Amino acid sequence: KSTCLLCPGGCGILVKKVDERVIKIEGMPEHPVNDGGVCPLGAAAAQLLYAPTRVKTPMKKVDGHWRRISWGAALDEIGAALSQLRESQKSHSVAAICGSNRGTVAELFKRFLTVYGSPNFIRMPSIQDNYELTLYLTQGVRAMPGFDLAKSDLVLSFGSGVIEGWMSPVYMFRSKSELTKNGGKFVQIESRLSKTAAKADNWVPIYPGTEGALALGIAHILLKKGSYHRDAGYSAGFEDMKKAVETGFGPDQVAELTGLDASTISKLAQQFAAAKRPLAICGRGGQEGTPGATQEFLAVHFLNALAGNSNQAGGISAVPEPE
Repeated sequence: KSTCLLCPGGCGILVKKVDERVIKIEGMPEHPVNDGGVCPLGAAAAQLLYAPTRVKTPMKKVDGHWRRISWGAALDEIGAALSQLRESQKSHSVAAICGSNRGTVAELFKRFLTVYGSPNFIRMPSIQDNYELTLYLTQGVRAMPGFDLAKSDLVLSFGSGVIEGWMSPVYMFRSKSELTKNGGKFVQIESRLSKTAAKADNWVPIYPGTEGALALGIAHILLKKGSYHRDAGYSAGFEDMKKAVETGFGPDQVAELTGLDASTISKLAQQFAAAKRPLAICGRGGQEGTPGATQEFLAVHFLNALAGNSNQAGGISAVPEPE
């Protein structure tokens, strides 16, 4: 039993071995992420492990070409360079870059840098940055986003490649199927006819880069008609936000920005308002490693705030940082 780390999804896997050699990888039944499913990349992990082209030793560029060197030689070179920088009081100039800031490897790098005297632990940019910042700016929490597509009855996707492998691929594949089976609708708002757009109940083609404007255009109509969640009250700044949206993002203004008809924008707003458990998601493309514009994420998350679906079934949850 193990966890697949070939993408940020973290699916549970069962690894079958013969004489300590991996021969097959399957999804782990009842795992909360993938419940027995596995994506093509995860199923092919054994091929990655034993591929003849796999880099098995440290490599050093010599005269423009990569050469194999021993682990001892590599560690000696790195150690000498680190020692020289520390002796020169330049520990702060060293950085470590990881694909994630969570897990054993990341924690070891952080501890090493702390002892060495550098604050420069860097995580590779991704839409995770945008969503974490959005949750912090709007809800004041340090958390990761969690999406309950399966229990939603309407999903407005602003360019998210759910079918192409967005976020946790197997979880999203299952959730999209459950959404459809339960009678929910999936609307893809995207400038191109992607696989997700082709499989959506409705494809809304807009000008590239105008997803945030459309989200605020939908919010404009919800605010004008009073079709938003009021039971839990709202925070300071709401009236200013409401005034800005009502002033600058009317249907005709947004229609000119996005290339849509004003009637289409109004219809989307009506659908969102009529849904019992609506959900708005964003982050373009099928890869979590593609960062986006924080303003766009804030605009889309504003729709979730108006729907009152934070930490609710069929909505978006603030998942606490792991200890």
